[in-house]
Amino acid sequence: MKMAVVRHTSINCLAISGLALLTLSLAPSPISPDLEEPHLFELPPPEVTGLVAPWSCGEEFTVSLGHHERSHQGPGQWAWDFATPKGTLLRAPAEGTIRMVRDDSLRHGCNPAYAWDANYVVLELGGGYEVLLLHLEAGSALVEPGQRVSVGQPLARVGDSGYVCGTHLHFQVQKSCSSWWCPSVPAAFSEDLRLEPGQVLRRTDCPTS
Repeated sequence: MKMAVVRHTSINCLAISGLALLTLSLAPSPISPDLEEPHLFELPPPEVTGLVAPWSCGEEFTVSLGHHERSHQGPGQWAWDFATPKGTLLRAPAEGTIRMVRDDSLRHGCNPAYAWDANYVVLELGGGYEVLLLHLEAGSALVEPGQRVSVGQPLARVGDSGYVCGTHLHFQVQKSCSSWWCPSVPAAFSEDLRLEPGQVLRRTDCPTS
């Protein structure tokens, strides 16, 4: 499965005829109590497509938090959170080169003060784009900076680190910058071009027996 970087002008190749409007109803949350009303935003064409679900063949997990919801604001506005249990093995969603890794943090809590204590893997895709996999288990990293990886290669395991109010994987495609936390961009998995909260993402590129 090949990952494609898509320019905004290449809308026809994505079979997208225009911008979609998506309405999300946000329940009251201690994370962001000011976002209790339905939030309307434009869903632009994805800048990166063809990503594979970042877990093992046959596994599926639910989107627990979507774009522009609660803590997904600013640089993280185009992120997804997946309800992955602690210890879930994460795999490369595309081929690329590992740019940054952290897996030494044991600190976590349901407070923004813990945001910079997260463990992560940053995977460069090329063309100025990369994937951030966030909230990883300490000591679980199986890759190192500069390492080239293929689709489906094991990266690390999900764990509680950083700003978490429950175990989950934070996944975003972002523009490369000097930090691990960079501005996210709209992206799409090969399994589902419009992945919304409550939907299940299953890895489907597995070989058939």
